[in-house]
Amino acid sequence: MAPSTPGDLAFPVSGVAAEHEAEGKEMVVYATVALPAGKGSKFTHVWQKGSAVVNDVPAAHPTTGDNVLSTATIDFSK
Repeated sequence: MAPSTPGDLAFPVSGVAAEHEAEGKEMVVYATVALPAGKGSKFTHVWQKGSAVVNDVPAAHPTTGDNVLSTATIDFSK
C-alpha cells in the first residue's frame, strides 16, 4: 500500500480526538463516522501495529504477515 496524501474523506467524520501513551508506544484515535446512506451497515476495518516513526510521523507498515491479516467486518446495525 502506498501512503495516501492528506485530504477530505468520502464520508462525514466528527468528534476526532486522540490519546497518546506516556511511554510513546501507543496512540488511540477516536472519531464519530456517519454511515453513508444506502450503503448498508456492514463495513470492513483495518488496524495496524508498528513502531516505525520518521520525523515524528508514523511510517508505512510492512505488507506481510499479521499486517495483511488485520481486518474484520463490523455490523453497525446491531
